Amino acid sequence: MEIEMLLVIGVPLASFVLSIWLTYVLGTKRNVKMLAMLGGVWAVTTLGLFIGMFEASGYDGLAYLFALLGLSAPGGVGALIGGITGWMKKDNESYVGSP
Repeated sequence: MEIEMLLVIGVPLASFVLSIWLTYVLGTKRNVKMLAMLGGVWAVTTLGLFIGMFEASGYDGLAYLFALLGLSAPGGVGALIGGITGWMKKDNESYVGSP
């Protein structure tokens, strides 16, 4: 496998898996402050990439587009899935011993 193909597949996959794992752990601990801070960092980064893409001229905006598609989108979706799953798992654990 060529190094370019590894980067095209590996970087978005790593972003997705890392964000799922991190937000899952934070969701099971009900750490709202850290989840909100991660969401804010993601939103600011995504906004910065959008602004950079619209400000760029010609083909310079493609780097921002690829960063949005390869880093920001998988990270955001992974964070959403991980956070919701962890939060729901914590809810289910609290009801296990209840009558």
